[in-house]
Amino acid sequence: MEILIYLDTHVVIWLYAGKTEHIPYKTLELMKTQELLLSPMVLLEMTYLFEIKRLTVLVRTQQIPP
Repeated sequence: MEILIYLDTHVVIWLYAGKTEHIPYKTLELMKTQELLLSPMVLLEMTYLFEIKRLTVLVRTQQIPP
């Protein structure tokens, strides 16, 4: 059975930064085998965090695989 996993903004930022120690091992293992989804709100939040200088790299939607 396939599970759809919607990623929170924090998780997306941690994954992009390679800070997987913030994510429980069991969750990381599940993420390897299941479909991961992003809400458009996550991209909006990341853009806002970049604008207020809480993120130093702006991730463009073209960088995120479909």
